[in-house]
Amino acid sequence: MERGLPRDQERNKARTRDFEKVRKYRNNITMKNIKQRDKDKKSKDIKKLVIARLEALPSDKMISIGDLGEFTRDDLIERVDKGDEVGDKITEIQLEYLRLLKEGIFYDKETVNHQTKA
Repeated sequence: MERGLPRDQERNKARTRDFEKVRKYRNNITMKNIKQRDKDKKSKDIKKLVIARLEALPSDKMISIGDLGEFTRDDLIERVDKGDEVGDKITEIQLEYLRLLKEGIFYDKETVNHQTKA
């Protein structure tokens, strides 16, 4: 009987290791799903922001996007929503504009600081 006890202990240890591997694998998959959902939500929020900015443009004007062509405001909104090459380029341009605006690159920093102090 004593000989069986160590063998059972080894089996239990092996099972515990297996359960631990499965638990880690499940947690890893869950974290990947959470990260993907967060990424998808950010992407949707960015699309909403870009579309809102595009909606502020005049609807009767054409907008040229380098060698990609000329587009109406509604064409651009549709392409941003679809996420094609033109939509991705417009999104990139809008985000870069907002970054630069935040950094104050479009304004003389002294003037901006002076106005906020008054």
